[in-house]
Amino acid sequence: MKHCSFVAALVAFAPFLAAAQQEVGAYGQCGGSNYNGPTACVSGYHCEHYNDYYSQCIPGGSEATSTADPVTKVISSTAKSESTSSATSAQSTASPTETGSPSGTSPASYPATSGTSFVIDGEPGYFAGTNSYWIGFLTNDADVDLVMEHLQESGLKILRVWGFNDVTSTPSDGTVYYQSFAGGEPTINTGANGLQRLDYVVKSAEAHGIKLIINFVNNWTDYGGMAAYFDYAGISDNTQW
Repeated sequence: MKHCSFVAALVAFAPFLAAAQQEVGAYGQCGGSNYNGPTACVSGYHCEHYNDYYSQCIPGGSEATSTADPVTKVISSTAKSESTSSATSAQSTASPTETGSPSGTSPASYPATSGTSFVIDGEPGYFAGTNSYWIGFLTNDADVDLVMEHLQESGLKILRVWGFNDVTSTPSDGTVYYQSFAGGEPTINTGANGLQRLDYVVKSAEAHGIKLIINFVNNWTDYGGMAAYFDYAGISDNTQW
């Protein structure tokens, strides 16, 4: 009798177990033309459509985990409006349209524009900056801080850094990379040798009064670049992308 009860409980639980196994983890792929895996994200994440080749589970409500056609967003400089598929139209009409300036909710410390000038920390004008593609690949926090200290002393306000290193095979230990396509499975590296390094660059820049321009993809092949995306998506040139 106990054995029968256990089997009955297992059968009753099976649908929930199967559903859990079919959920995509944080920042995992949940859609795309060559993708055949699950499309529902874990709790607290939703499936965001970027293009015909790639959709990803990102933080947010669960309303976007539907397998229906993704929401198409049309954004202007003064307001946002959304057009949705028939499967989600009821939801979009039930909530008010979001309006207002895109910069209206930005913290005061964010750079902005005023006419033909930039505004940094309330000061309008033109600001000198420099580049450091490599700072996000430093593995020692003190080295990052030293770079920011030198920038602060020089009076430079802006630093452009790379927010990408896309690999197609798992690199050796100690190599910093942010996204991997190894084995044909896109994976965001949130570990100590991944986005945690870029996080520290942002933290140190804020502490030293430096504003960052972060490029998240490279059109060339250096550090993966578009070639890594092409290889994964099975396309050969920019005209197909």
